[in-house]
Amino acid sequence: MNIMRINYTNVGIIFSLVVVLYIFYKLSHSSSERNPLPASVTPRTSNKLPTESSIDLKSLASIAKGGLFDVSLRQAQETIEALQKQLAEAEVSRDTVQKKDMETVKRKFSGHKLVHLDLKGAPTKMTFLIQVLPYFKKWGATGLLVEYEDMFPYKAEYEVLQAKNSYSEAEIKQLLETAAANDLIIIPLVQTFGHLEFVLKHKEFAYLRETEHYTNSLCPNNKDSVPMVIELIDQVLALHPGLQWFHIGGDEVWNLKTCPVCLKDARNKSELFVHHMKPILKHLQGKKVTPIMWDDMMRYWPLEYLKELGPLVEPMVWAYRSDLTGYFPPDMWQRYGKAFKKIWAASAFKGATHPWSNFVPIGFHVQNNLYWLDIISKLPSTLEVNGVALTGWSRYDHYATLCELLPAALPSLAFCLGALSEGYMDEELKKVIAKGLGLPETFPLNVERFNSK
Repeated sequence: MNIMRINYTNVGIIFSLVVVLYIFYKLSHSSSERNPLPASVTPRTSNKLPTESSIDLKSLASIAKGGLFDVSLRQAQETIEALQKQLAEAEVSRDTVQKKDMETVKRKFSGHKLVHLDLKGAPTKMTFLIQVLPYFKKWGATGLLVEYEDMFPYKAEYEVLQAKNSYSEAEIKQLLETAAANDLIIIPLVQTFGHLEFVLKHKEFAYLRETEHYTNSLCPNNKDSVPMVIELIDQVLALHPGLQWFHIGGDEVWNLKTCPVCLKDARNKSELFVHHMKPILKHLQGKKVTPIMWDDMMRYWPLEYLKELGPLVEPMVWAYRSDLTGYFPPDMWQRYGKAFKKIWAASAFKGATHPWSNFVPIGFHVQNNLYWLDIISKLPSTLEVNGVALTGWSRYDHYATLCELLPAALPSLAFCLGALSEGYMDEELKKVIAKGLGLPETFPLNVERFNSK
């Protein structure tokens, strides 16, 4: 932003104004010399010739009112008023541009920008992932949020959790080395409450289910639930030395407090959630790792519950719509600001429109990221935003259909990262990003649905 640059439009208008005033001045004196009239006599009745010194500006104004130079003065006045109007409009335009520039600078996001890899659906081969990491960095990413699910090489009694095509330890080490070479941090994500289908579908762990015939969440009152998820976390930690953050999931625990034991528990759902999560959070803190957790289960909590987890976790607030107006509870940010010191935001670059979606609506996701910038710029001063995770969901859950594969969503990722880094998206920036991707400059971000008529 260059606020101090010369505004040639204003200079031209001012110069024109000076010229008109000068012409008006010369015209007045020229007319006075040809038809001099005394100030004390009206132009219609005087026949007496005055001296040159008897004419002053007040006389000229009085004469003008009498009509002698009425046309010339009126034209000059109209010209001056028009120039003044242009000058005022130019000032408004300049102020608008400067305000937009300042807002853009304010909206630029300088925190972490994490690319979420959802490996529970169509996980890419490690060779492909290694090849695209430098592009993530080039487009503006600072790290990866890796949701391994069943692609992690769990050991011992948890080996049964591995998918047939799960990554080997050597491949994960290769991922870590390549990420480090590209200055990308890695934050692993292991679900610890809901979305645990990849564990609870196995007969060995079926007894941990909250609801007998549903494999999505643990029972918080089962004595083996917390030890099981802590063991999963520790195995992932062992392959990721030196971590600063670890994401423990915690979203969409839909059937909380539905098992016979939990129904008899006097604690409400929020209290049961805290009861289950607290030992997991403290376990990570004991290993000098900061836990991150999805926020949706806490959005309507009173402040007293939030403060119980406040010192233990950094919430990641997620929202994927293109317009987030009215999306969050009205006082949520104020409560979060009183309970937490740092938070994260989560936008989306793919997989967040429909569970069956097979086409990436780039414009939709770009608008979502830009809306997040607007929200972040208006947060309470007590809240520090560590970063934004650009989520790229492969499935809505372990059993769902695939949605928007990663290779097809790479252009969307590039445009979304560009919007976050620059604070806006216009035609010029779109052309630059499109050119960098090898796409035509006219590449459309908004495409009508295939079934539109």
